[in-house]
Amino acid sequence: PHIDYQRGGPVYAKVWQRAKTAVLDADLILIFGTDHNGGPGTFTLTRLPYTTPYGELPTDVAIIDAIADAIGPEAAYAEELHHRQEHSVELSAVWLHHIYHEAGVVPKPMIPILVGSFHHFVSNGSHPAQDETLMTAIEVLKRETAAKKVLAVASVDFAHVGPNFGDNFPMDTQRRDALRQTDDLLVQSIIRGDATGFYDQIAAVENKNRICGFSPIYLMLRYLGTTEGVQVAYDQCSADEENASLVSIAGILLE
Repeated sequence: PHIDYQRGGPVYAKVWQRAKTAVLDADLILIFGTDHNGGPGTFTLTRLPYTTPYGELPTDVAIIDAIADAIGPEAAYAEELHHRQEHSVELSAVWLHHIYHEAGVVPKPMIPILVGSFHHFVSNGSHPAQDETLMTAIEVLKRETAAKKVLAVASVDFAHVGPNFGDNFPMDTQRRDALRQTDDLLVQSIIRGDATGFYDQIAAVENKNRICGFSPIYLMLRYLGTTEGVQVAYDQCSADEENASLVSIAGILLE
């Protein structure tokens, strides 16, 4: 997730506890995060380290430079300052750094990636697989990391539904159950590494549930290819005082 720790703590804890060995075994960490203020379909990098309560997490500057050279500095860095304010990568970076700190080891380098909205693809009937910048970035990322043990993270939430997000209905028990079923279908696509299926499920309903992890999850799946996995946690977190709105989150491990 990238929801606040107060609401998402149990899901964060379950997934990061299960991922601890993978974190310590990895040579490199990729974190794909939602850029809540990003432009359409942006792929925003930064060479700067992320700071957590444990210190600095270094970035893999060589790989970041290779991607930026391929897609151009404007595409890579025009919205770089968003990394300063955006919480999506940051909230997972703290858990990552905690694992390193607890194990007493030096953190491995990471590549933080902020991804903009896919709304324009859905609204005009196009597809991110046709976007040269995005596909070039993913192909270069695959090439440059081919010889490394890589842990890829999508730091994302799922649905944002109810009156607090513009719906004209409260999320009663029946609607919560229906949302769980819809989310389960998305989870199954993620577990299979089915980027196209995941995209099509959301695009078919014009992202009516406001899946803010739409773009980061899709690009992570494009990077990983076919996978196997398991869902380790799921929750529907209240998003207003009336408990009529919610944000759904999940913890999933892939290999």
